[in-house]
Amino acid sequence: MRAWTVYIPIFIVLLFVHSAHSEQKYLRLYPSAVLGKNGIALEDLGKTNTSLLKNQVLFIPQYLKLNQSISGFWLRKSDISELLIQQYPEHSFSILGPDVIKVKCQMTVFNEKELQEKIKSVYKEELLESKEFSVKILQRAENLNVCNSFDKYHLSRSVKGELRKIEAITISSLGHLKQPSITTVWVEVEDYRDVLTAAENIEQGTHSSSIRVKNSLVDVTKVKGVTIKEVPADTRLQRNIGIGQVLVKDNFESIPDIESGDTVRVISIVNQVKVFTTGTAMSDANLGEYVSIKVDYGQSYLEGKVENNKTVIIMEET
Repeated sequence: MRAWTVYIPIFIVLLFVHSAHSEQKYLRLYPSAVLGKNGIALEDLGKTNTSLLKNQVLFIPQYLKLNQSISGFWLRKSDISELLIQQYPEHSFSILGPDVIKVKCQMTVFNEKELQEKIKSVYKEELLESKEFSVKILQRAENLNVCNSFDKYHLSRSVKGELRKIEAITISSLGHLKQPSITTVWVEVEDYRDVLTAAENIEQGTHSSSIRVKNSLVDVTKVKGVTIKEVPADTRLQRNIGIGQVLVKDNFESIPDIESGDTVRVISIVNQVKVFTTGTAMSDANLGEYVSIKVDYGQSYLEGKVENNKTVIIMEET
């Protein structure tokens, strides 16, 4: 009888310990989880042997987010354990798995209509002068894991300067210094404006005062160069222009002091004696430059320095 009184309590104690151990709650962490609107769903955080916390979330304070970027952050296992104790004190968990896990932000879906309106706002300066302006998205915006809501995105032209028919729009996330650029969207732009076009065929060298133009409504994204609102004074054309062609700033150049073919006054100085005659300039030249002159009433060519009033000074040696 004494032997039974010794072993029965021990058997009961061992059975109780085994039963308690088998009911212990554990959470085996996954390598990564997704951050929802209010936190991480415990079902996404790891595998557990209890359903007590089903449909519950774990709120993550900002200061615990390691190496945070626009797409997510890292979270320590030890911090997860502390957060579970704080937010769910009625449950005790053994936390298993990696020491840190990757937490990704929710997938952001770009609304095409909303995105198109935001892209148009990038061209607010162009819209002020445009008669008709439109933007067409050439590719669907990529859906990404991003921590910001859409109203916190910043859009900008990838390449500044002259407006192009096909443009790249960079979408960036505000508030993050690391990896600010999210993605790029390619768009097709139409920008119709009143511009000057040639009313006739115009030859190279024609002075601006003799050029006939008209106003036309044109998509300037197809025009290479900067369009003009009026013909610049005291200029000439650098190249031939066809009828209907859009006039741009680079079509024009300043008129030189002497143009090729101009009749000029020639002063030849020999031993301080001045001889006056006339001649024809063989090229363009400005004040202080040298130009070749075909002297009238002869076949000789002389080179002289351009003075004012279409005068060329030729210093001849004896």
